[in-house]
Amino acid sequence: SSFNTAHMTVSVDLNRVVTITFSSINGGDGVQVYVCSGAPAAEGAMVWIASQGGGLIDNVRVNRAFGLDHFNRPDGALGPGWKTHAGTIGLVDQSARGIYSSSSMSIFGNITGNQVEGDIAVNPSGAINYSAFILNYAVGVDNLFIKFQNQDADPAFESLGCYKGNNQVLHPLFNLSTPVHSAHVKIWVNNVFHAVTIQLTRIDGGIGTQVYTCNGTPPAEGNLVGIASFNGGRIDNVMASEFVPMLDVFLPLIKR
Repeated sequence: SSFNTAHMTVSVDLNRVVTITFSSINGGDGVQVYVCSGAPAAEGAMVWIASQGGGLIDNVRVNRAFGLDHFNRPDGALGPGWKTHAGTIGLVDQSARGIYSSSSMSIFGNITGNQVEGDIAVNPSGAINYSAFILNYAVGVDNLFIKFQNQDADPAFESLGCYKGNNQVLHPLFNLSTPVHSAHVKIWVNNVFHAVTIQLTRIDGGIGTQVYTCNGTPPAEGNLVGIASFNGGRIDNVMASEFVPMLDVFLPLIKR
């Protein structure tokens, strides 16, 4: 649908797929996502802006990644960058997962962010399992816990749940528009509208997208991010960044 104003985010992945996300549409919490595949190889790393006929652009920035973990190392513990808070979560075949049939949660040690993203994949055995991301974490009371769950023997995530803490329901599990075997997930919190947005791209290796919003989120208790897994749900390529749709100040580049 058409709009007058929005916050626009553009990203390009290693497969040269471009994702364009419009959020804060007309000052609200609506989101639109578009995907263009087949982008040419990068000729450089610079970014730019353009306008024609008086189109307005403001508050331009290049997003900083505060933490990134590809998990490309031998099987075993997640490593010193992570602090496990529950269960036993570790690396198997260069992805993170709950190793045993219990809920396992780990927080990115000393890494903060307003957005967390990563790749998820269902346990192909078809057992009940989930992959989850955590935002606004400090003491584990009012943090956000967003999980993709396979509830039956069919090996695909078919439901999504939004929780406060780890088990206080903000929104009960609801069905995804179509089941998902794997996807890239990006989640951010808009504390102005008390809403969390969940965006799925690269669904089952394609260019489809799904977007969901859970409203009524509590005020942030902190800004740590993390991951969780139950019974082998896969998580990979986790990144925390500063993305905030309503942020209206220039952020200078700080190399870390």
